Amino acid sequence: MIAPAYTSQTCSYCGFVHKLNRNSEIFKCRNCDYTLDADYNASLNILNLGLAQQSMVAGNMKGNVCL
Repeated sequence: MIAPAYTSQTCSYCGFVHKLNRNSEIFKCRNCDYTLDADYNASLNILNLGLAQQSMVAGNMKGNVCL
């Protein structure tokens, strides 16, 4: 499970987190000026976190295989 905390405040482009990055329905990063729909930005962050988590699990499983 991916915790949604701060995903709407985190820039999906540069990773900068700030509560003022999100202004209602618009996300605009205060670090790199990346701008897009706030919910879409949050969904990209959740996707990236899920993919990173899946990669770590797959890597751990691969390392534990006995031949």
